[in-house]
Amino acid sequence: MTMGFFNYDLPEVSPLNLVCDAPAEDVNARTLLTDYADRFQKNNIGKSFNMSLLEFLECPKALADELLEMAMAIATREATLLRSIQDDLEK
Repeated sequence: MTMGFFNYDLPEVSPLNLVCDAPAEDVNARTLLTDYADRFQKNNIGKSFNMSLLEFLECPKALADELLEMAMAIATREATLLRSIQDDLEK
């Protein structure tokens, strides 16, 4: 029950419960493809490196991970710069 699987020992178990998948039993709920597609969008990889999602997904994992790290560093620098500009404007 802690992991989200169905407890088959409950007295109200129906035969249907024995064949239905619990949400935690769905092995396709979160895949590496889904994870990388989400990270591509959230980290603006397309904008940062002028590449499409398909180009990014075709990269070797080590390169994709490096691009993600670089994009996060770019986003951090941009956020710092924007905060600095905002602070200057507020003065």
